[in-house]
Amino acid sequence: RYHDISLQINVRSENLSLFTSGIKRFITGLAKKVLIADALAQADDIIFSYPIDNLGTGMAWLALAIAAMRIYFDFSGYSDMAIGMGRMFGFRFLENFNFPLSVTNMRSFWNHWHISLSNWFRDYVYIPLGGNRKGPFKTQFNLWLIFFLSGLWHGSEWTFVIFGAYHGIFMVAERIGLDKWLNKIPVFIQNIYVWLIFSFSMVFFRSPDLPFSIAYMQQLFTWHSINPYHEVWVHLQPYFWAVLLTGLIFCYPITRHILSWADAHQYIQSQKRELIIWFIYSILFLATIAAMASSSYSPFIYFRF
Repeated sequence: RYHDISLQINVRSENLSLFTSGIKRFITGLAKKVLIADALAQADDIIFSYPIDNLGTGMAWLALAIAAMRIYFDFSGYSDMAIGMGRMFGFRFLENFNFPLSVTNMRSFWNHWHISLSNWFRDYVYIPLGGNRKGPFKTQFNLWLIFFLSGLWHGSEWTFVIFGAYHGIFMVAERIGLDKWLNKIPVFIQNIYVWLIFSFSMVFFRSPDLPFSIAYMQQLFTWHSINPYHEVWVHLQPYFWAVLLTGLIFCYPITRHILSWADAHQYIQSQKRELIIWFIYSILFLATIAAMASSSYSPFIYFRF
């Protein structure tokens, strides 16, 4: 938003450190998009192009997890590239995705997912409606309403409307007691809960229309198995499984923890570490360019909105 960068438009600092950090962030975002999101998109599109009746229950659930990871790396890659470009020109843009799939409840998820959009709805819809100042019922209704409207923001189709309303229900549920139950279970199960809730919402976000969503849900909850040599499985090459595992790892702040550990233990001298980091980014950039050269154009999902 304008007030987040208004002072920086006329007064901003440009230095080598900020510029190089911008390059790293841009490469990170580009790699997320090209090496992970686009690779997942190929499998995602193949699976969703099959007749629903031909999908087994396991494949149907796997497809939702793939779709969830695809949209995360597509959206966050776009944001990382914008943040990186901004740093190159002296701007410091706010973070927009902060490892949302690593958290333990949906309230925290939405504090880490598409932060700029969440803040906009909070400041221009939730607070003007009264926020939490109008009593418990009005507070929960206002909370649900902003998610309902965020669904409409993505599109006027019923699938997007239900997508927003669905997440609003879980936000309200956690505020009125579900969070107390979640806090009693192990952290890794809480994280699985987040994955399940968000992945299931892809039934609506990914579907072309409501009848498709309904048919897909029937497939999810009615056990159907398919031959492991069925063509839909054959399409998922070893490269896809490697990308899926890599994507799953980088849904969590792994590199942040590694660098913090290295700093604390002085495992690598700072100069050597910087050289190693730049070497890794160079390889990552070359791999990304090679992947772009060997594949067709794949626009950001965000461009649809």
